[in-house]
Amino acid sequence: MSDNVVLNYNGNVADYTLEYDENGNMIRGFDFSRPAQPMERGYNTTPMEWNAENKPTKIPHSVNGTTSIVYDGDGKRAKKVNGSNVTYYVNDYFEETNGTSTMYIFAGSTRVAMIKNDQTYYYHKDHLGSTALITDDSQSIVGSSKTEYMPFGLERTTGGQTVTNYKFTDQEQDTSTGLYNYDARLYDPGLGMFISADSIVQDWHDPQSLNRYAYCRNNPLKYVDPDGHAFVMAQKLMADQIMMNNAAAASAGAYRQGQINHNEVIASKIMEFGRTLNTPFAIAAKYYIDRLFADKNGRGGRHRDTKGPVGDGKESHHIPSKGVMEKYGIHPDDGSAIQMDPEDHMDTGSWGNSGESQQFRDEENQLIEQGLWDDAIQKGIDDVQEKNGTKYDKELGEMIDNLPDDYNDWIQPR
Repeated sequence: MSDNVVLNYNGNVADYTLEYDENGNMIRGFDFSRPAQPMERGYNTTPMEWNAENKPTKIPHSVNGTTSIVYDGDGKRAKKVNGSNVTYYVNDYFEETNGTSTMYIFAGSTRVAMIKNDQTYYYHKDHLGSTALITDDSQSIVGSSKTEYMPFGLERTTGGQTVTNYKFTDQEQDTSTGLYNYDARLYDPGLGMFISADSIVQDWHDPQSLNRYAYCRNNPLKYVDPDGHAFVMAQKLMADQIMMNNAAAASAGAYRQGQINHNEVIASKIMEFGRTLNTPFAIAAKYYIDRLFADKNGRGGRHRDTKGPVGDGKESHHIPSKGVMEKYGIHPDDGSAIQMDPEDHMDTGSWGNSGESQQFRDEENQLIEQGLWDDAIQKGIDDVQEKNGTKYDKELGEMIDNLPDDYNDWIQPR
């Protein structure tokens, strides 16, 4: 099947044809990174290739050659090859390109710095989380100026810096294809849409969500899409990013003077700014401190931060229970939880399908129906403490620190 795109650039109108396979994946299209000179993707007789999970594996480009992508068992990128350039992806924190390793430092979900060739660079973000500036240890701007973006992600001004590929909404830009990697799918900022259909319809009642190629309800100034599956309000990320920019800038001077190591500087500055600000800052600060000093802290907070890697011997326990949270529109990853030993988790009141566990969940639900969120959470806390004493007090404390001020904000659709 095919679709036509009409491009008007400086009064010059041209008609471009996009082609898709039977699964709705684009196999031929155009790179509009330079609108005056569009380049072909899947050109001539060589279409883009896709695997059984509808992930692109080969993307031919008329100027930059073919980019090949290899995925791990979870469908995440493991390797990218374009000519002699080879990148290996270890996880969200480490990459290696042509023998050069890069480590990324996060505060919660916000990328705040990277270490490359023994040089530390700091990210400065706009309200969407896009990289606007990069500075180094001397507080100097890397490149000539600020990078600015068009609404759907094309660069209005490049700023002259190429030290990072994590740009629009902090997603990875594939310069060889003109696409952005949003994990679940690839995004074309020139078209303002994804090149494959979403496997999830976020909201059947929202007409804008029914277009499974659309980016962020076609409202890119208000929403961002962290994973290629679901849009969220950009405002919820803005507070974190303001603080992280301040933390990064404040840390550079102390680190340069050798007062303290890099991680501890950023951690201390995040905590310093976080004390005087609202809950999102405190949450971001706590997440980052947990990551830096995991051996000194328990694990409590949102479920996404308490579920350890497979094989770590720990399980995440929702408080209130997962089923009850889902009933009120809370995504399982967003729900409050603590990390527990498996045998202790199985002993909790809400675990399993027994009559007792069902009654426990019904009681939680009844409390929430009356608007008594605190009581429902306290019920789960009391259950853990009655059966385990003080063993999980640290985890419970961290979970409490991360609870929202207003539960109505918590239960908004993702």
